Amino acid sequence: MPGMIRGVLLTLAIASVPGRVAVGQIGLQRVTTGSTGFVSPVSTAVAPGLPTTLYVVQQAGQIRSIDTGSPTATPQPFMTLDNTAVPGSDLSVVNETGLLGLAFHPAYASNGLFYAYYTANNGTEFRVDQFSALGGVVQNGVRKNVITVLTPTVTNLKHAGGWIGFNPTGGTILHAAVGDGPYVLTSDGGDPENNAQNTSTLLGKLLRVDVGPGLDFGNPASTYSISAVTMTVNPNGNLQSPAPPSLVVRPEIYAYGLRNPWRASFDRTSGDLYIGDVGQRAREEINFIPPGDRTPPSWISLPARSTASTSAGGCVRA
Repeated sequence: MPGMIRGVLLTLAIASVPGRVAVGQIGLQRVTTGSTGFVSPVSTAVAPGLPTTLYVVQQAGQIRSIDTGSPTATPQPFMTLDNTAVPGSDLSVVNETGLLGLAFHPAYASNGLFYAYYTANNGTEFRVDQFSALGGVVQNGVRKNVITVLTPTVTNLKHAGGWIGFNPTGGTILHAAVGDGPYVLTSDGGDPENNAQNTSTLLGKLLRVDVGPGLDFGNPASTYSISAVTMTVNPNGNLQSPAPPSLVVRPEIYAYGLRNPWRASFDRTSGDLYIGDVGQRAREEINFIPPGDRTPPSWISLPARSTASTSAGGCVRA
């Protein structure tokens, strides 16, 4: 995890190029933060309608905003996620867990809704919650759980994943990248419960849920909907062994076989999705999913990942 960062924040963007999977151009933007820095920044996001405001997520539960158009910008508080400001959040911050992801509703400019991915209850829950910031001011105590993924065991609190996002080309489908969960205290750091290959659990998956215009904070029954596309599994697509045609597939699953999908990004023009999956020892991995495609994705493997992990070898579309 990053430690204290002071002075300068560099933001990175990858431009799309013809051929999709070819390496794009990289651009850097310098953002001066003044004397006040960030503590363990793990993610950034930009809200629709606010192109020069960068929101920075800090692992311990703070979200701060910074004006990228100012040469002497100072981070400003946006939200603090803890039991004081948001009762029932139960944020857990140990090792690689904590507040990990942020996404703004496509209609944020009018509805003020945004979403956060975080770990709760000693890391045994991976949550995505909806929050409200009408007029740009967060309503403390207002929280609506969108989805909670349970881990079957108390772990060393790693492999949480943590990225969430909407496709910038349109729609209200929220994507969430969930880690395989139970990182045990063993030398291989693998997936001993085979969660990434088990399509009846949401661990080790890329999920898609449609939040529509936003969930109703006051209605306990208000929940997400599922894409009309029927989720099926190619019997030959399972990476560990052939999967039977009757394999149970949770309808929220969009892709499976992920280890620790720490970050992902949409191509803003094409809607292509790139998933960065953290590896171990032998190789790292980048998975590529074109929009609307029902075939297994392409992937790029980079040195440093262990073949001992049962989630290794690339994700498969459900």
